[in-house]
Amino acid sequence: MRKAVVLGGLGFLGYHICQELLENSVEVVCVEKQDPRENLMMDEKLLYMGRNASFEWIQGDLDHEDERLFALISEADTVYHMASPVSLESKWQLKNQTVQQATKWIQTISQSMKKEAMVVFPSTVEVYGDVPGLITEETPPQPTSPYGLIKYELEQSIIKEANAHQLRYLILRLPTVYGPWQRADMTFAQLLNHEDDIYKDRSTLDALYVTDVAKGFVHAAIQRDQSGVYHLTSGKRDQWFIGARLLGAREDLLKESQTRSSLSPKKAEEQLQFRASVPIEEGIRLQEEHVQRRNRLR
Repeated sequence: MRKAVVLGGLGFLGYHICQELLENSVEVVCVEKQDPRENLMMDEKLLYMGRNASFEWIQGDLDHEDERLFALISEADTVYHMASPVSLESKWQLKNQTVQQATKWIQTISQSMKKEAMVVFPSTVEVYGDVPGLITEETPPQPTSPYGLIKYELEQSIIKEANAHQLRYLILRLPTVYGPWQRADMTFAQLLNHEDDIYKDRSTLDALYVTDVAKGFVHAAIQRDQSGVYHLTSGKRDQWFIGARLLGAREDLLKESQTRSSLSPKKAEEQLQFRASVPIEEGIRLQEEHVQRRNRLR
């Protein structure tokens, strides 16, 4: 991989993917809309990466015709599609509207990419629904949440458009991802910010530290020539609950609401060489230090 475009490259996971790509000597084009509500955070992230000669940030919006953006996408070996109108707060009544907008984005990206390039798309383990026992990539999706259902429909759109335009694709289904720059509405971030009302993440099946995930996304695209669907997992039980407990979560948050189940790490280990390396205790410590450091700078 010589050049990558990261759509949504200043978001939580997109930012860490940009950093990992740069560490692997990949030329990076980071695409992000300017958001006045996030100016300070965006400036901080750009400060860390902007000095690298292999890094370029452009403002782009997939809802508008942007010939410069389309040209950059056409030059990339890999496009990380981290930008999405889908959120964890997606509601049933907005499902069709959200899918329609996100599908249009996928079509626009696919039409702009050169043949045999790779598109990498983040999905969620919520596509499996509340399934008991050991979950593998062969487990039939049975999403029960709007977020899981929308993401599964977009997986199908990625596959359809990739096949139509002779592209390769990697769909990586994720559990809860935590670490520096985690969104403020996620449980670990709420606990670290001492919010009065703490809301439980919808998926508590597993928890992965963000740099492990970023490395998984980058190394999978470098190593893997063929298309595929994978989930990334720690391979351990109760990691989300251990993390919440370390952060002092109250007992009602620690009650398991899902059917007892776990994610098999076998396929990602064997085909992507993915193995989580950051223990939950260390990851929580690193996220806590990051929050404290940012609070001191305010």
